[in-house]
Amino acid sequence: MPIARVHGRVLLVPPNAAKDRPMPALRHAITAVALAASTAGVAACASSPEVVDDRVLVIGDSLVRGNAGAIERGLAEAGWDPLVDGRGGWSIGRWAGALAPVADEARARVAVVVLGTNDCVRRCNDVSQGITRIMDTLTDAGVERVFWLNVQEDADYPTHPEYVNAFLNQAAAQWRQLTIVDLNGAMSGRADLHQSDGVHFNEAGALVLTQLIVDSLSPLASESRAQRGQVTPER
Repeated sequence: MPIARVHGRVLLVPPNAAKDRPMPALRHAITAVALAASTAGVAACASSPEVVDDRVLVIGDSLVRGNAGAIERGLAEAGWDPLVDGRGGWSIGRWAGALAPVADEARARVAVVVLGTNDCVRRCNDVSQGITRIMDTLTDAGVERVFWLNVQEDADYPTHPEYVNAFLNQAAAQWRQLTIVDLNGAMSGRADLHQSDGVHFNEAGALVLTQLIVDSLSPLASESRAQRGQVTPER
């Protein structure tokens, strides 16, 4: 009769039992290993969202909402699959609280953020926290790179745009996924690109805004095409 050792105890196993089915202790061990492997697989899938390679999510305030058509066209012509969501009057903190379902549904590899113009109007206490929440939400949704356009400093609104830009620069030093795009530099002193309020853009300004976004993403677009074996046409 076969002999088996389980936790130091010697057991006599009937011949048929040894051939037909595993011992209870062994069966439990196999089940535990299978469960652990299954759980690990589910966790791995949950922690690695499937993203669309050329998808770019653009979120922002009225600067995006008022120029959504131009932004969509420009990104599409550059080979991107854009999802543009602009909400007039929204601050960084307000977007931080609403972003999760938008980011999860977008499944974007890249995100562009145009926020900050509605911040530091009366106080700046929640700006840094809001930036962190947005970055956490985007990266949790699978976004690999975030391009955040800074705030125009020579406009009458907000009250302290330089504070917002300081918070953005601090965040860029902490997040390797974050790149600050200099909207302030591109629009500074350019009354010809603005509406009468000095904040929002006219048609010419919309084109400059769009090109700034497209140019910022250009290295990623070239990298994506190279990975797929595509050649960028010469112009």
